[in-house]
Amino acid sequence: MACSALIASELQSRINRATKETEQNYQIALGELGELKTKINDLELVIADNSYAKTSGDKDKLDSAMDKLIKFTDFMISESERAWEEYRALERDCRIGASDPSDVNAQMNALRDLCKKTDEFATDLLCYSLAHFKRKDA
Repeated sequence: MACSALIASELQSRINRATKETEQNYQIALGELGELKTKINDLELVIADNSYAKTSGDKDKLDSAMDKLIKFTDFMISESERAWEEYRALERDCRIGASDPSDVNAQMNALRDLCKKTDEFATDLLCYSLAHFKRKDA
């Protein structure tokens, strides 16, 4: 009985840690994307306002920001996959070790919802990146 309670307590701690980490990473990513989008939009406006007289400096800054967007998109896709891997590992461990699954169901549901939110964010970011590149090539 004590062993079962210890396993359940350990699972709850791992779930709480994974949930907190995933939520923090998501919030940080939202802030970073906001800053990056603002920078890209401002640079595009500056270039457009200069009657397409794309100065080398502004063009280089925009290219650099777009490179950051690519790297950020790649990071968020890998972060989404990492969150899902952690969720699946915890889900498996809950099935194996929890004597009463209802003890962790609500926590796992919250973690799953965060994983979905992170996945949707990564997908939206990929679409945003692709749209920017398509517009840039046009």
